[in-house]
Amino acid sequence: MKFKKRAFLMSNSPRFASFAEAVDKLPDGQDYQERELVDVVVQKTEIFAADQESRTPLDLNTSRVLMALGPLIGLDKINVLDFGGASGTHFFIAKQAITHGPAMKWHVLETDQMSSTAKRLEQSGLRFFSNLYDATENMKRIDLIIASGALQFCDDPLGVLRNLLDLSPRFLFITRTPLIRDSEPWYSIQTSRLSENGPGPLPLGFKDRMVSYPISFALESSFQNLISERYLIRFSLDEGVYGENFKSVRSCGYFCELKPGS
Repeated sequence: MKFKKRAFLMSNSPRFASFAEAVDKLPDGQDYQERELVDVVVQKTEIFAADQESRTPLDLNTSRVLMALGPLIGLDKINVLDFGGASGTHFFIAKQAITHGPAMKWHVLETDQMSSTAKRLEQSGLRFFSNLYDATENMKRIDLIIASGALQFCDDPLGVLRNLLDLSPRFLFITRTPLIRDSEPWYSIQTSRLSENGPGPLPLGFKDRMVSYPISFALESSFQNLISERYLIRFSLDEGVYGENFKSVRSCGYFCELKPGS
């Protein structure tokens, strides 16, 4: 969920039969809602947002969100649900790039810890939520759902994907998501450096270290079949090997449009 997180997995990364088992094997005090991890991502985003006010050049990693917004540029207003969107980096990218485009209502759905901490970044068009009902209650329609580097950190990625599809957004963009071609899904523990979470360098006052969180590897075929029930996959992305220790796992992306009459 955190922008620009490197997909580095533990040496001799174990495979677990359930997400709960992976959680049980985490180092004490470490998971996706770890206080220091959240603080780093939010502070990085505050710096990133301030830089965008001065029109700091965007890097190529930002092209994903701009590509997803492309079909909506002609609208007067766009409603976006950013699932696992951390502290709103995608919004600030869009805000800089679409200065004379449609008005944006950008709702980020995140963990309790992230959504409460990131609320200090709220502004016109940007809000944070920790449950799906609140995030979508006042959206008459959803033009786009973005899930970037997020579904793999859920205990049931397919179940979460189905919940998102049930909202019937016009477009769905999944990216930076590792999927497998095995016979069964499996789970592990991902590690990264604290500094690799969020946009930009580690802020002053933090000491870099390793952080860990559980990860789910869902079946590629299951993802595609579920999406295809009501959506056309307009294009897919092969985003390369997800991690050094899992060379058979590819990071995938899908840009999807709701089928007529669905």
